[in-house]
Formats: sequence, C-alpha cells, structure tokens
Amino acid sequence: MLQIASLLAHTAQYRTAHGQAQILRMATYDAARAIWLDDYGLAEGRYADVVVLDSPLVGDVLSDIPPRTWVIKRGRVTVESRIESTIHRTAPVYNV
Repeated sequence: MLQIASLLAHTAQYRTAHGQAQILRMATYDAARAIWLDDYGLAEGRYADVVVLDSPLVGDVLSDIPPRTWVIKRGRVTVESRIESTIHRTAPVYNV
C-alpha cells in the first residue's frame, strides 16, 4: 500500500502536506472502511496492527518509502529491522 500511495502522490502531484495526508488516509482509514472494518484504528482493547516507519516527517514517507522499523501484528512484534545508513552532504562541484 505504501508504494501505491507513493506512486499516487507523484502522479497526482500531491506535494502539499494536506495532499499527502489525504493519500495516507486513503491507504489506511479509507481502505479499512472500504472492506467494512468498523473497529479500525488504535484504541484500548483492540488488536494492535501497526507498521512503524523510520521517518521524521509524514511527507517523507511518501517520497522516500523508508524502512519498516517494526511491524506489529495483534500486539506482537513480527518484524524488526535495523538498517543503518548515513547521508553525506557535500558542496556542489562546478566544472568550469
């Protein structure tokens, strides 16, 4: 779903924070409603099905498709990822 949401964000040019939030809602709450899941969402007493992404900003989720740090199904961690990376920023090189 995340890759489909990312493709939609790019093709429909949803670049604003509001547009990105709409797309993420389509992939989560609206998708659950489409298959008649009335009890979707985190709340006490419900099963916790959660995907935790390694991203500081919601908008980066659609543009970067970050690693899934944890996948929690029915309250139990089923996947845990440890991906270490470093971004090195350098000054631009101009050829004259």
